[in-house]
Amino acid sequence: MKTNSIISLAVSGLLLVVASSVNAGSKYDCPEAAKAAMDASFGSTVDGKLTSDITKCLTVREDIKVVVNVSSNAINGKNGIVQQINNAKNLASNYEDMYGLSYGEGYKIAVVIHGSAAKFAQDTSVFDAKSGTVNGNLPTVNTIKDLMSKGIHVYMCQNSMRANGIATADLIPGMEEVPSGVTAVTDFGMRRWVVLTP
Repeated sequence: MKTNSIISLAVSGLLLVVASSVNAGSKYDCPEAAKAAMDASFGSTVDGKLTSDITKCLTVREDIKVVVNVSSNAINGKNGIVQQINNAKNLASNYEDMYGLSYGEGYKIAVVIHGSAAKFAQDTSVFDAKSGTVNGNLPTVNTIKDLMSKGIHVYMCQNSMRANGIATADLIPGMEEVPSGVTAVTDFGMRRWVVLTP
C-alpha cells in the first residue's frame, strides 16, 4: 500500500513537470494583434530584435481583483485626469484590449476615493461652483463615469466628505459611499484584493 502511494506521488509529480514543460515559453506570450501593434509603434532593438521579441505580457489569470487607492490630487499632465483614476482607467483598458477580458468575468476593479482626491469626485457643476473653474474636473468625472459604466464600483469616503464639506448630492451620480476610505482599502486587502497605490 505504501509503495502504491509513493508511485502515485511520483507519477503525479512527473505529470506536473511535463505539463510545466509543455507550457514553458508560452506563459508570457502576447496576443498576436498586440505584437503587430507594438512592432509597428516601437520598431526594433539595435541588434534587430523586434519589440514583440523582448516584451513579456502577463499570464492571463482568473479572478483578478484590484482595489485602486485614490488619495492624491496629483493630475496627469497629458489628459487632466487625477493620476490614480487614470491608472484605474489604464488597468481596465489593458485587461480588456490586450487580454480580451471583461469586467466581472476576467477581472474586477474597485476604486476608493479619499483624502485630497475627494474634491475631484464631486459633480462638475458643484466642483466649479466651489473652485471658480469651468469644467475644472470634467476629465476626471468623465473617466469615473466610464469606469462605473463598465460595472466598476467607485466608493467615496464619508470622512473625507465631512472634512471637505461634500454632501451626497454633490457626488457624481452612481458613486457609492463608505464610512472610511482607509478602512475600505484595508478591508479589500484583507479579502485578497491587490491594493494599487500608485
